[in-house]
Amino acid sequence: ASGGGLIILLPEGEYIVMARSVNVRFAPAVPGDLPYVGVGTVYEGLFENGRWIQGRVLNGDQTHASIFTGTGLKINTLGIQRITLYRYGNRNIEIR
Repeated sequence: ASGGGLIILLPEGEYIVMARSVNVRFAPAVPGDLPYVGVGTVYEGLFENGRWIQGRVLNGDQTHASIFTGTGLKINTLGIQRITLYRYGNRNIEIR
């Protein structure tokens, strides 16, 4: 199955992602002092008459967000998600 999507940056620093069969990855345009980015909140939802109708909140297991594989979303079925991101500077992870 083919996939594709549309990502819209909102003025508040949120993103609307409408996609199907895609993996979305996030990285800062300019790393600076905070070189990593994480997924803050992800809401499923839809637009009705131009208004956002919020659905369920997705957690890390559902978004496939991981500090090991990178910050991102795996979207298999057609859907709309409203996303916030955060930046952080230290990734001290020790794997034994």
